[in-house]
Amino acid sequence: MKYRFFRYSGSKFNYIDLINPIINKSNKKIYAEPFVGSGAILFNLEKEFDEYIINDIDRNITNIYKTFKNITYDKYLEKHKYITDTYGIFKAPRKNIVLSEKAKANYYNFRNWFNENHWGKDTIDEGIYCFLLANMAINSMLRFGPRGNNTSFGNRFFLLDRITFEHIHKILQKTTIYNGDYKVILEKYPDAVYFLDPPYFSQASSYTGFSEDQFIEFLELIKDKEYIYTDILNDYNKKIENRQLIRNMRSTAPSANKKKLTGNLEYIFSSIKLENLENDIDEDEW
Repeated sequence: MKYRFFRYSGSKFNYIDLINPIINKSNKKIYAEPFVGSGAILFNLEKEFDEYIINDIDRNITNIYKTFKNITYDKYLEKHKYITDTYGIFKAPRKNIVLSEKAKANYYNFRNWFNENHWGKDTIDEGIYCFLLANMAINSMLRFGPRGNNTSFGNRFFLLDRITFEHIHKILQKTTIYNGDYKVILEKYPDAVYFLDPPYFSQASSYTGFSEDQFIEFLELIKDKEYIYTDILNDYNKKIENRQLIRNMRSTAPSANKKKLTGNLEYIFSSIKLENLENDIDEDEW
């Protein structure tokens, strides 16, 4: 069984079966994710660790993790029911829901109420409601501006089941949660195995993208660590021979970065030996 906490844009949920065999080779006792996002890898690890470290620069995301570390499933259901009864959402099975002006209006009323009454409070209520918003938003994007959540409705409805909740809650009991710069985690836990899903340098037109200097610094900081990380192939990480192709994807890089791209090829890069590599796309053609 695979566990999905929330459907976060950019999640590596589809690559669990590729990443787990690499992590399984590690003898480390500590597992760390400095860019945790949706926690797709964290909550689907086959190997059990003594300690888990997660970090995200977005306070809204880390508050969700802190919340679900400290609540019960009944508490989650209570808040879910309150929003259902108050705003008329979640009432129908997802497959029967048709996008309508009423559905959108209900979502925006809930979002506005959240922003006015709960956003920025670092409370359990904020964490639960933020989680609910994430699972209704378009592409599960948790986007915030000066006035709070500003993500559009995505016609998405999701109820976390008890089995998934209990699995996630159990792992979080052994997890230390940070909200800050990923570099602090790399310095603080030198003897961990790292899964890293950093912002793409090759898609630096995104507001979350690494600059060229940031990307070079990132590669320098992880070179002495035991790591697995994912990124689009470029002139810098092409020097890492230990890599496995994930997919071919369309690049949205700005023209200034085009010369740095080898193509639209996304890879797993690792300091752990990869076997049976199937790089079936000729990199030199891109």
